[in-house]
Amino acid sequence: MDNQKISSFGYTTKDIRLVGLNKADKQMLKDMGFSRLPSSLSRVEFLCVNKCYQGIGMKNDIGGYEVFNPEYAQCPFSLKTTATITLRPHKPKGVQVCCLFYDFLDYLAFWELKGMNHFHLPQSATCIIMSHVSNFMHMVVDSDDFDEVYLFFPNTDLGKTISKTLQHRNHRKTKNCDVLYKGHRNLCEFVKEVSSAEIPTSS
Repeated sequence: MDNQKISSFGYTTKDIRLVGLNKADKQMLKDMGFSRLPSSLSRVEFLCVNKCYQGIGMKNDIGGYEVFNPEYAQCPFSLKTTATITLRPHKPKGVQVCCLFYDFLDYLAFWELKGMNHFHLPQSATCIIMSHVSNFMHMVVDSDDFDEVYLFFPNTDLGKTISKTLQHRNHRKTKNCDVLYKGHRNLCEFVKEVSSAEIPTSS
């Protein structure tokens, strides 16, 4: 799909609904390496120029939607307005822990890894998904209030710059986790490879 069509999605302001994931959605996610799916993930259906489109996604913090469909774009895109997505644990512990991500696909990768025996990741953490670089400062300010901050940004120039900026701001409490997926563009790409190797998951 061309960039002009993706840009037109930004003008979709109504007729957006969240429904349960269907069989095709779950198969697409499984092919990407995601077999453990958070309840915050939904199927997003929307109208644009009287045509129905769909994808998988999440509602963001100010009522917009972050959506992904590989037939439309290789990265998630925003509907209505872009914003961070903040996902809080049901039972927070005494130490306030936060994990930061570039987009919700990397969050899904993190969620997948949490259930694997070979990895030791924060199990009770608030997760903040930046969604778009325009939300960077909002994410930074929100993360200031936490005791521990784990960074899961892409191994790209942009991702490394974001991580270095956050570490410089709060060097005593931030931990850059990119060594976990060294040699891969991002956490999502790493999980796809790990899942294809059929590393057993915990029950």
